[in-house]
Amino acid sequence: MKECPFCGSDKIRICVSKGPDGPDSYFCECETCGATGPIKEDIWDTTDTDKKAVLRWNVRATNQEKERG
Repeated sequence: MKECPFCGSDKIRICVSKGPDGPDSYFCECETCGATGPIKEDIWDTTDTDKKAVLRWNVRATNQEKERG
């Protein structure tokens, strides 16, 4: 898992949001600065996993690196 794109911390955890009426959503959270996400786009997606959350986090981190140049 990549470091936080905002503070550079490597203390990233995987979280799960239990939907009362829908499927669970997985996302990553920086334990240092509290940055979260991104979350899945389709709230009714029943195939979300912790591995997909890491992939989304890594894409976000890569995009932030590109923007900084």
